[in-house]
Amino acid sequence: MIKKLICNLTGIGLFVLAAAAIPTAAVRCQAAEEKTEVRFAYFDLGDYYQVNDEGALDSLDSAYLDEISQYTDLKFTYVDCGTWENALKKLEKHEVDLVGTMQWTQEREAKYEICDSNYGYTVAELTARKDSGYIYEDYAGMDGATVGYIDGYVIGDQLRELMEEKDLSFNAKAYSSQSDLENALDNGDIDIIADNSHAMRDDWILLEKFHYAPMYFASWKGNGGLTDAISEALVKIKLYEPEFDDKLTEKYYGKMTTSPYNKQEIDCINQNETYTVYFDPDTRPIA
Repeated sequence: MIKKLICNLTGIGLFVLAAAAIPTAAVRCQAAEEKTEVRFAYFDLGDYYQVNDEGALDSLDSAYLDEISQYTDLKFTYVDCGTWENALKKLEKHEVDLVGTMQWTQEREAKYEICDSNYGYTVAELTARKDSGYIYEDYAGMDGATVGYIDGYVIGDQLRELMEEKDLSFNAKAYSSQSDLENALDNGDIDIIADNSHAMRDDWILLEKFHYAPMYFASWKGNGGLTDAISEALVKIKLYEPEFDDKLTEKYYGKMTTSPYNKQEIDCINQNETYTVYFDPDTRPIA
C-alpha cells in the first residue's frame, strides 16, 4: 500500500514537473476557439507595413499580433487607413480598435488606452539622399538645412529638442503623410527627413540618431479590456519566448543597431596612415 502511494505521488510529481517545463503550451491552450475580432489600423509608413503576395500584412506589428492571438481569444484583422492621422480619427470613431507604433506622451495617455507593456523600440533619425553630401553626426554640415517631418508625430517635438541641444538652425517643414514627406525629399523641397527608424528606406543615408523610445499598441479611451489583454499576452511572450523579440528585431530592425562612420572617423580613414598593432600570441584566446 505504501509503495503504491509512493508510486502515485511520484507520478503526480513528474506530471507537475512536466507541466512546469512547458508553460508556453499550457498558456497557449487557454485561447478560446471562438475569437473576438479586433480591427488593427495600419497606414503609410515607408517600408514598415508591407502587404505580401497573398495580401497579408507583414510587419513587426502583425508578427506580434499573430503571436498575441495564440495567448488570447483575440483575432486580428487589418484595415488600411492611409495615414497616421486618419488611423487615429478612425480609432476615435471606433471604426478600428487598435493602432501600433504609438509613443507615450501625457497628452496621449489622457486620450487613448495605451498598453502597459511595449512591443519594441524605435529611434528618431535624420536621413538624407545618398548624393546629399551629408555625413553622420556632422552638425556643422547639416546646419541651415530644410528638414521635413510628419505633422502630428511626436518627432516634431523631438526635432526641436535636438536643434536646441546641438544649437542647430533647421528650417522645419511638416507634411501630412509619409508619401508626401518622401516625395519632398526626392524633389529637393527638403534636404533631410526626420522620422522614426522603422520608416527609413535602405536607399537613404543616416545622419543622426537622437531619441530612443518604446512603442505601444493603443485603443480608444474606455477600451482598457483590450489593451489589458494585449499587455498580459506581451508579458507572457517575453516570459515564455525570450528569443521571440530578438528574432523580430533582427528581421525588421537590423539597421537600427548599426551606425555609419562620423566625420572624425572618415577624416582619419582618409589619411591612409598605417598603424602597427602589437599583440601577445601567448594570450590566447584573447589575441
